[in-house]
Amino acid sequence: MTQVPCSCCNDPRQSEDFNYFADRCTWCQARRIQYIQRVLRLDQDTKRRRCQAVIEDVQSWGLDEAEVRRLAKLPERALQPVTAAPAPAQKPKRGRK
Repeated sequence: MTQVPCSCCNDPRQSEDFNYFADRCTWCQARRIQYIQRVLRLDQDTKRRRCQAVIEDVQSWGLDEAEVRRLAKLPERALQPVTAAPAPAQKPKRGRK
């Protein structure tokens, strides 16, 4: 069984055009920086100011700034990974005496 990521990170898997960035989501904020840097046709100064505004939001929400910056530098889009959920613990079988 796999754990499904939040919709803010799952929906972009379905469409490259999905550009919603949920607040307080590390991966969304990294993807937001990627979008500013890679997609928007802005001058470098404007890109720098917008990215700095994202970092200020990240700090105010208590997210891990270093992690957001690391994810934003990845060549692929920053999306919350789909991870395998741990199997539920099984009850021990009762043996016969």
